Amino acid sequence: MSLFLAAACVLMAAGARSLGAQTVGGTVSAQESGAPVVGVLVLLLDTRGTEVARVQSDAEGRYNVIAPTAGAYRLRFLVPGYRPLVSAPLQLAPGAPVEYPLRLIAVSPELLDTLIVEGRPVPAHLSPFYRRRNYGLGRFLTRDEIDRTRAADVSGVVRRLMVLDVGSDPGDGGGRRVGSTRFGRMCPAAVYVNGTFAGMSGEVDIDHIVPLDAVEAVELYRASEIPLDFTARGCGLVSVWSRLSPRDTTGIVRHLALATQAGARLGSGGVRHGRVGLSLAYTFTKAIEIYPSLNIHIGFPNTTPDPAISGWQAIVALRARPLGLETPWYVGTGVSHVQLTGEAGAGVANTSGEGQHHVLLTGLLLPGGAWRAYVEVQLIDPLAVSAAQTSLFIGLARRFF
Repeated sequence: MSLFLAAACVLMAAGARSLGAQTVGGTVSAQESGAPVVGVLVLLLDTRGTEVARVQSDAEGRYNVIAPTAGAYRLRFLVPGYRPLVSAPLQLAPGAPVEYPLRLIAVSPELLDTLIVEGRPVPAHLSPFYRRRNYGLGRFLTRDEIDRTRAADVSGVVRRLMVLDVGSDPGDGGGRRVGSTRFGRMCPAAVYVNGTFAGMSGEVDIDHIVPLDAVEAVELYRASEIPLDFTARGCGLVSVWSRLSPRDTTGIVRHLALATQAGARLGSGGVRHGRVGLSLAYTFTKAIEIYPSLNIHIGFPNTTPDPAISGWQAIVALRARPLGLETPWYVGTGVSHVQLTGEAGAGVANTSGEGQHHVLLTGLLLPGGAWRAYVEVQLIDPLAVSAAQTSLFIGLARRFF
């Protein structure tokens, strides 16, 4: 009975939130014929002009947009063949839906001389680029247009379009930083490569991540223009598309992180069996990284009969980011090979050992620049409950592309 009441309360709360949401909707029709216009992209913009929601009109020309919070908003209507339209400010409040019907004016066709057009197929992995270009938000350059800029690198292309600011990054060997200048400081833009978040400008150098001669297309957005397709947002966005499909690996620059780390085994007797070492993370798909590491064991002074352990440990693991590549949390699994010797105190025999063990790991790679701190927990032999060991590592990783 209590479970039934709890479920009923959840459903009632969800219904209350739905009824109390601040919404705006209406019918989009053509000015001349009055017929409904299908597939109109309707963008909801806040007072800063930032897109906060989007929908498309249905087969009857109807649309309905839910605002995240109450307040003032504008609507922008975009559809090929009709003039774009931006509404006056609309006040949206909970429980008070706003009806906003409108008629769009068709673009007048012009009679042109007969043209012979030659085209080429669009690579499948570039379809998001061309789909967004049809809506007219942001700036878009194809390969031919990039060549006409006569730029020497990607940052040169960005500079010529004058959408975002380009400056030097003194903290990364003179690399280029792209973004918007606010109060005399550069606010970085988000950088995407082939539809995948690569990092914030300053963390990655757009001139090194993909060479200009390997670029097929570029799209740029101010902060207020960034579509909802992109989950990572900054003070602008640069999306670079290579000439190769993401399924091809030839010529694609991959994400590589080299790290130094230190750690110790955690047990009932406290911290023991310290270790220092190196690790490497290499991204070979959009979701998976190969993650080898090598650690040298350092024996701590013991106050118990346990031997002071020395030796080495090598781990090869695969790790992934369940919440997305731009998020700090990662998990992984792999195999550990250990070779250890132990020198005990008086009355206790020395020990030695070698073997392979299953490893589960999880960690957080903290946001930052090219250098990033991280903390990681490793569980050795997790299925052998009585023999399982837990190790804690902290480290500093340097990312390359």
